[in-house]
Amino acid sequence: MSRKGHSAAVSISLWLDVTSVISARLGDRRVSLLMLAASNGHPKTVEELLDGGVDIDAQDLDGLTALMWAIGGKHLNIVIRLIDWHASVSIKDKLGQSVLMKGALAGDKKIVEFLTTKIFNYNEVDYEGNTPLMLATLNSNTEVIEYFLEMGADVNIKKPRGISALMLASQKKEKAPLKALLRNIDNIDDEDEDGNSALLHAADFGHKDNVSLLCKNKANVNHRNLSGKTALMLAAIKGHVEAVKRLIDLKAQLFVKDEKQNTALLYAVESGSLDTVKSLVKCGADVNTRHAQCLTVLMRAAELGFNDIIKFLLQKKVSINQYDAVNQTPLMKAALNGHLETVKLLLEKGAVLDRVCVKKNTALMWSIKNEMKDVAIFLIRKGSNRELENTDGMTAVLLASLCDNKDILQKIVTCNNFDINKCQSKLGTPLMLAASGGKTGNMTFLVGRNANVNACNHENDSALTLAAKNGKLESVQWLLKKGANKDHQNAKGNTALMLALKSGHLDTASALISSQVNVNLRNCDNETAIVIAVQEKLNSIIEELVENGADLDLAYSNGETCLMIALGLGHRDMAVALINSSTNINIDGQDAKGKTALMRVVSKGDAELAEMLLNYKANVYLTDNKGETALEKAKKYRHEEILQLITKAIEIYADILRCEELQNEERQLISETYKDELELDTKRVSNSTQPNREEHRSPCVNNSEMLSSITKEALFFVKECLAERLY
Repeated sequence: MSRKGHSAAVSISLWLDVTSVISARLGDRRVSLLMLAASNGHPKTVEELLDGGVDIDAQDLDGLTALMWAIGGKHLNIVIRLIDWHASVSIKDKLGQSVLMKGALAGDKKIVEFLTTKIFNYNEVDYEGNTPLMLATLNSNTEVIEYFLEMGADVNIKKPRGISALMLASQKKEKAPLKALLRNIDNIDDEDEDGNSALLHAADFGHKDNVSLLCKNKANVNHRNLSGKTALMLAAIKGHVEAVKRLIDLKAQLFVKDEKQNTALLYAVESGSLDTVKSLVKCGADVNTRHAQCLTVLMRAAELGFNDIIKFLLQKKVSINQYDAVNQTPLMKAALNGHLETVKLLLEKGAVLDRVCVKKNTALMWSIKNEMKDVAIFLIRKGSNRELENTDGMTAVLLASLCDNKDILQKIVTCNNFDINKCQSKLGTPLMLAASGGKTGNMTFLVGRNANVNACNHENDSALTLAAKNGKLESVQWLLKKGANKDHQNAKGNTALMLALKSGHLDTASALISSQVNVNLRNCDNETAIVIAVQEKLNSIIEELVENGADLDLAYSNGETCLMIALGLGHRDMAVALINSSTNINIDGQDAKGKTALMRVVSKGDAELAEMLLNYKANVYLTDNKGETALEKAKKYRHEEILQLITKAIEIYADILRCEELQNEERQLISETYKDELELDTKRVSNSTQPNREEHRSPCVNNSEMLSSITKEALFFVKECLAERLY
């Protein structure tokens, strides 16, 4: 660094007092000494650095130059000096903002005036669509706003989503920027992309003075945005009570509804602002208005647990037992949302405890469904009827059985000698519901209270079958350990294993198979477990079923075997899995009509499956009840490809048969030769005083063995050739 540059650095260190600050900022943001000097208003240091040859237009990580730093620090003299040194006025930072925009943000009118002598585009925009006028508005710099307007800045330019400078000004608490812009506006009700005018923006931010100013300048007080909301609604949504009062004074309509059929009063209730609600009601808002789904303001207040608003509304003679489109009352809404104090308040004021909604749910049921423990226990203590059923057949205790929180269930079960094994409805006992939902904690509690693990509902389902059907593995394992009947069949004859397979819960099915269930039981549709597995394409479970004794040839409807079913459904992989899973499978089994698996696929014209069965040595000579073979069926249906496959197989089988006949003849020849030689040996032995049996048998035995060896080699060669033809 030059001597002057070194002096500059020392100067900066002195006015910052801590050199570490400089190095930290330099390292983090690439801030130069020139930027720091410009920002902190040290003209002498700036001069020294410029004399030292620093890069005047260098940018930090945010894209800011020394000139921008000087503007941000409002140091006009340094701004002038940097521009005199030819600092660029066209560079933009990472936000796309120019030096003029930085001047607008800084709010220093003199700097802006100076910059406009160098820059003549007052309507340029940054990457967010802001003009210098908008940036000045965002910072409520009234003097700068007025100056830009005098210089001809376009007040009608909009940034993304249609936001104008006027709308930005209406969002600010200060009135002066808004006043300045109003003098240059043609359409005060101009809208953004959501249909909001400047008045709606002012109401949304709760600026009552801006609301008054806009209405004084003829803004439409009842202007509605694209969702049908008015300024009054937007103010009510945020609970801006003063803005609401001002809008009411300005004759805003109280009874209009938006697209959701909601009024300003409903939005005021949702905001939780009692004063806003009171203001609207005082001015005539109807407390009994029905909104979407027949919702009233009392229901909404109960839903949200706003007790002060509820008390106020009840003073206005609102019906406490009113109901919406699905017959939910305020009490139900409070209960399902867990507002205990609201529930107490409503009951105290006369709410009916066990009124039911369209699906016959009571307040107690709603609280249990949503696991609102405190509310549920309170309602039980208040005597809510636990025996009532909803349209799904659920009672309070059955709903409690499905809860993660055991406290509700314990409270019901331990109350007034509750019969734990009584079927509460067609669905069954509490244990059955707990098992079907996989709630092992509740199951443990119920069995501890002597719940019967083998109790059944009206469809003869047990806890085990319900758990298996829903794939609740932990429940199934728990019940098996507790002695549940693993082969129990429901009214349709389905076992737990069958139901698990029908639902595709393989882990549950595997656990049941491992527990040595009877895998060959039939249901009312004559299905066995393996038949169901085939129908559901559950290839992965086939081997496990077979290993545990599943009978692959146990006939299904009309004498169909598993293999026939798989082939009938076109499940090639399943058929292969069945054939490979057992050496005992009868590939040539016949159904009630005498048809084999091969005949079935031939009739369908499936050459691929036919070839597969032929490769597995399917019998081509069997006939069905009509006396037809597979070959004849292929001819009948004109399946030429299959016909060729069967014909080829027949030829190969014929060759094999001839080969076997030759082998039989060879065996016969060996047998006869050996017999003759044996007789000759016997005679020789009887005629010899010292017979040498081995000496006389050796030639004969050797000849026989030699003949047998030669014949076997020939047969082996023939079979090898046939095998090549077949495969």
